[in-house]
Amino acid sequence: MAAAKQTLVRALQSIEQAREVLSAKDGVFLLFAVVSLVPVFVIGTRAESIALDILAVGIGLVFLYVAIPWVTRRFGVGDQVSITTALRPAKLAQKLFYAWPYDSNFTGDAELEQLSKFARTAFGLEGGDTMPPDVVRAAVRSGAAIGLRLTTESGRNIGFFDAYHFRAETMTKWIDGRIKEAEITLADFEPIPISSWEQKRARTIDLAVGAIVVFGSTSDETLAHAFIDMAQDYLESRLLGYDKVTLYATIFSDWGAELARQHKFGPWKYRSARILPVAQNYDVVVRSLKPGRMALKDVYSRQGTKYLYAVEMGRPH
Repeated sequence: MAAAKQTLVRALQSIEQAREVLSAKDGVFLLFAVVSLVPVFVIGTRAESIALDILAVGIGLVFLYVAIPWVTRRFGVGDQVSITTALRPAKLAQKLFYAWPYDSNFTGDAELEQLSKFARTAFGLEGGDTMPPDVVRAAVRSGAAIGLRLTTESGRNIGFFDAYHFRAETMTKWIDGRIKEAEITLADFEPIPISSWEQKRARTIDLAVGAIVVFGSTSDETLAHAFIDMAQDYLESRLLGYDKVTLYATIFSDWGAELARQHKFGPWKYRSARILPVAQNYDVVVRSLKPGRMALKDVYSRQGTKYLYAVEMGRPH
């Protein structure tokens, strides 16, 4: 019975992924709308067969199901409807993790030092092109960084998400691959305007994603999805006054590329178009948010094949 339910859930998830592709861009959705609504109109208005009327209703329901995420994305209203998340989850053992803000108000120097060491271990970039730890710590203390750290119940670091506010000139250089991350200094950052007045005045903001890391690679994919769900809502809740928040990220692995794609990052600049040799190792992807959430959920969860992964906002108890 459990295996049958898992098969059903995977099938529904595949359907929902197809729906997200169809609703991802206005042009694709409008083409789908024409293909869907023409048969509905023809069958529904001219056919006298009950079977054809039922077919028209079925096609119409499929169209509405695809239209929901398009309307949500296009107009920024409400949350998307998901069949799989509405299903009653199987009784699986739960793995609980904790996340809390990674910024100047919540993270002290000792914790930043610990996170810097963890980041270099997780990336395996000792001696590679990444921002110097002292620069990262200074950027966090100056208010130019925003993000979350992820830990086990015992408080051990296993992941983090962070994003940085570069000066406009530095952001352009970073995207184009005209500056090495190892050459970035504190002068390349600007504090993130957090107050509602500052945000409404600025209207938009561009952020460079430092990392979305869950230590362990594909075995932690389900946990990574739950953590990214939380990180997105956290960004939207902290940056609620902006009309648009644009996130740029570099892709370090095939797994990271797939993770980014599933969370609606799209291609922006391919590695071949970037300038410096070290920058040509990484594509740049982009995602825009229209902040609209007033509050975070207490717990974000995703169901894996063996465990229910849950991420709770706050420090371990």
